[in-house]
Amino acid sequence: MLSNIIENSSEVILSIDKNGMIIYANKAVKKVFGWTVEDVLGKNLFLFSHHGWKLMQNNIMENAKKQDKKTIESIWLHKNGTTIPVIVTITPFYDSMKKQQIFNVIAVDISQVKKLEDSLKSHSLNFELLRNIMNIRDKAKNIDEMLESRLYTVLNSLDFTGGAIYLVDKQQEEAILQKSLGLSKDFVEQAKSLQINDHRFKKIFIKGEMLLIEDFTNVNFAHTITGVQSIIAFPLILDDNVIGALFLALKEKRTITKDDKWIIETISIEISNAVTRFTEYKK
Repeated sequence: MLSNIIENSSEVILSIDKNGMIIYANKAVKKVFGWTVEDVLGKNLFLFSHHGWKLMQNNIMENAKKQDKKTIESIWLHKNGTTIPVIVTITPFYDSMKKQQIFNVIAVDISQVKKLEDSLKSHSLNFELLRNIMNIRDKAKNIDEMLESRLYTVLNSLDFTGGAIYLVDKQQEEAILQKSLGLSKDFVEQAKSLQINDHRFKKIFIKGEMLLIEDFTNVNFAHTITGVQSIIAFPLILDDNVIGALFLALKEKRTITKDDKWIIETISIEISNAVTRFTEYKK
């Protein structure tokens, strides 16, 4: 029964001799690392190792002998060459004469744990950014100072090369550039006002939806503007009315993640609320 549990375990279980040669492997080695049991038998544990691990392995095995068990976090290699984060536990076994014969090695794939850690770190940074932006609230003396401070904080914390904040003048049917940072003079000059009914910008200023321009160079007025490849913009909304937009620029194409969208949308909402504290915006 025990052998059946070991064989069908989701964790990779190996037995190696004192020279590191694999003498047993369970079926999980195929699922986790892509190797069949036949592939790994008779091979050195180095099969799963990058160069740094190979240099450490002998020391780790020696420490396992002294401590009766050694658990470490490492990076092992899949058959296709990709890396997999693992927790490895090495336990020495001895014969009746107390002479060490083999090591049992258990490797646990912690890829999902690492993804969760990365996600939590990302959210931690996002919350820190939001906290910094909220702290600006009571320090800004006027709307110009408020917009500049928020835009500076966003660009200093997120991986964007420049940004701009527009406010809508509904009588003129235009979105007027209020503040920009990190954008070229050409951009500021040519995009200082945007027609809100223009088909290129209707999505954000009329429909109130996120606008993603992956290739800004294809926008009509943008052919002379350098340093901007992609733009993502979120509307500033008050009482279901679009009052402006936050534009962020990139020098290269980049996939915008769900976390990116969430943090920028949240920042846009905060900027919308801040605008109302400094202006009497009329529908």
